[in-house]
This record gives sequence, structure tokens and C-alpha cells, in this order.
Amino acid sequence: MPYYLTVSQNFEAAHYLSGYSGNCANIHGHTWKVEVTIVGSQLDSIGMLVDFRDIRRELAAVLVQFDHALITKLLLLIRSTLPQKIWLSSSTSI
Repeated sequence: MPYYLTVSQNFEAAHYLSGYSGNCANIHGHTWKVEVTIVGSQLDSIGMLVDFRDIRRELAAVLVQFDHALITKLLLLIRSTLPQKIWLSSSTSI
């Protein structure tokens, strides 16, 4: 039986749509949500797949470089290199 642990965090970042003929061609911001799911077949001796705090800490260490950054070129790189099972979603900031 597989076990799952999912951690999610949000960050604020800006981007623009190069070559787009509309408002989104301008730099604008979103709240981005990143989810990480760990899958395993065994729990440790105290019944944990992995320590939730460790995953949150590692995710925060990665996301700090994106928070309040202009990430247009990074998004293009991510879309061209990450497996399809990895999703980035955004919702407009208010």
C-alpha cells in the first residue's frame, strides 16, 4: 500500500507574456502554488513516511529564490524540462 505526503506553499512572483498583444504583455503578478508529494511504500518506526517539517523546510529553501521575483524566463525553462506530472498553478493576486 503506498503512502503519500503532500506539502504545498505559495509565493508571490511576477511575469509577462512576451509577444502577447494585450495587458498580460506587461509585467504583472500572481500568487503561485507549489505542491510536492512524497510517495513511499513503508513508514518508519514511529509511523511516518517522512518528517513533514523537513519537506516544508526544503521546499521553502527552494521557493525563496522565486518569491517577489520576475520569473518569466524561469517559467519557460521549467515548462521545457520538468516531467508532465509536475504542475505549476497560479491565481491572480488581489
